[in-house]
Amino acid sequence: MEVSTISRNNLDDFWWDDFLVKNENFSKTNVFKDALTKPNVDKMNTEVLNILINMSKFNTNVEGFRFYLDGEEQNEKYVVNNVFSNPPLVGETIEQYADRVFNGQKFAIIMNFTEKYSNEMAKTVRLLLDPLIQKLGTPLLGLDGTIFIGNYGYTPLGIHRDRRGENVIHFHLGPGDKIMYNWENDIYDKKANSKTNNTDIEPLLEDAIKYQFKTGDIYYMPWDKWHVGYSGDLSVAFTLWFNNPTKETYTKQMFKSFAIQYIQKNDAILTIDTDTSNIEPLLSVQNLSDETKVIDLLNHVSNEYRYAILSNGGWSGLPLTLSSEKKFNIDEEYNLLDKAKVQAPPFFKLYSVVFEEELTFFARGYKMEIKYHPELEQIIEKLNTNQVFKVDDLIKKLKKDWPKEACLYFLAMLYDKKAIEIV
Repeated sequence: MEVSTISRNNLDDFWWDDFLVKNENFSKTNVFKDALTKPNVDKMNTEVLNILINMSKFNTNVEGFRFYLDGEEQNEKYVVNNVFSNPPLVGETIEQYADRVFNGQKFAIIMNFTEKYSNEMAKTVRLLLDPLIQKLGTPLLGLDGTIFIGNYGYTPLGIHRDRRGENVIHFHLGPGDKIMYNWENDIYDKKANSKTNNTDIEPLLEDAIKYQFKTGDIYYMPWDKWHVGYSGDLSVAFTLWFNNPTKETYTKQMFKSFAIQYIQKNDAILTIDTDTSNIEPLLSVQNLSDETKVIDLLNHVSNEYRYAILSNGGWSGLPLTLSSEKKFNIDEEYNLLDKAKVQAPPFFKLYSVVFEEELTFFARGYKMEIKYHPELEQIIEKLNTNQVFKVDDLIKKLKKDWPKEACLYFLAMLYDKKAIEIV
């Protein structure tokens, strides 16, 4: 078992250097003791509870939420009636919440893409991660956060391997300790015939490598390790996924993005004699030039996908908008920005590209379009400095050509997506 003995209060540049040395550049499992400060542990635990609250309130389809009771996965109806109907109360700790709702039962909650349900968690983790991002760059399919909560014993998923290229950094938030068991591929193949989601765990433990960690520790594991976790006591973990895709995975994602954006949502039936020698009439792209080829459009889609990921600080999950949270109405409240001071949060840059005579811009992963004006690019450039600006100063030049209401509406679009904040 490899354990780093270097302990620092902040995950600074030197800490991440040590991280990469100890895990041999993302290829070796390791535990990093006392990595997180108590304030960071406390803040992340608070946001875990807020994520539970927001999932209960806004995740009507139970998407990305799995709940297990005594090792058995419960269906959507059970989750809605018994978990979402009992969200954490204001001021509750995770222990109080678990005692009140589950009353000593063995349970497991697994929540995916949790960054979308807590802007504060997204900002907090992104700040901790920034030195690593500076060294390695943002993975092509971005980052996402999964939260594990419970006293479930062995992870209900059983012994398994993660998807190819998806390395995991596990921030352990306590209060209970956790154990992760790893198996080398050749040993697991011999002993268990590489069976995935294998719940017959205990006979295989003698061949496993055991990693134990506690509150404030960070556990790293590469994607290709057979593993299973054990949480005998109540514990919480935020796991961060670096999604480095295969060529096939990335290409499929680009075609999926292409289909969502550029295939007409039209259920008209094509007859046998329909002319399909020209695909352009089937696409929902306006003003395509004669020189534009499909490969050009796919390259454009790939660039847009990258801008969307980068504009969201690398996160895959788009944050809940203020309008979806019923905290803001763009059409009725855009004047809220008038006379205000605004600032773009660090690590969440705005990106823009001129395409088909419009300015396409990306804010917190959202793609939006507006009539092009060169001053819009200047506004974006200023906001990307993360300085505080008076709105009047930001839109001063744009107002010469546009009505003030249109200028404020542009900023309101950014504010709704949490790409700028009123300070």
